[in-house]
Amino acid sequence: MRPAPDEILLEITRLGSVQRVSAIDPSSLVEVVFQAPLTADHRAIELLARQKLAYRLSRGAAPAPTPRHGGGTIV
Repeated sequence: MRPAPDEILLEITRLGSVQRVSAIDPSSLVEVVFQAPLTADHRAIELLARQKLAYRLSRGAAPAPTPRHGGGTIV
């Protein structure tokens, strides 16, 4: 597994009884999103975010999704 990034950007938003956590590695722009209880400690959230980013980065780049043809406009 690739080591966790040195710097991460965290966005924590309260949604009812949970926190939505978005963590981004600024060098690669890889993002992970997860939920945590409102009672979760900030240090625990940051540790989990680093672990999830390290796992995601170790998987390599995911292929771009293929556009679905149907309604809407592809920009």
